[in-house]
Amino acid sequence: MPATRRNLEITQNLAGGAENTLASVLDCTVTPMGSRMLKRWLHMPVRDTRVLLERQQNYWRIAGFHR
Repeated sequence: MPATRRNLEITQNLAGGAENTLASVLDCTVTPMGSRMLKRWLHMPVRDTRVLLERQQNYWRIAGFHR
């Protein structure tokens, strides 16, 4: 893993553990599959604005449905 990514502590802290990382702070997922998807998205962020807008629209559809 490149030093820059390692220093960001996305999924692994500098001591090698998983606590106090970006993923551990953001992960409120319910399933293991959701947790894996979040980690994948954190390591490979989308740069295509169409994909980002689609994800946002899907989120708001689901959030509005569960109110």
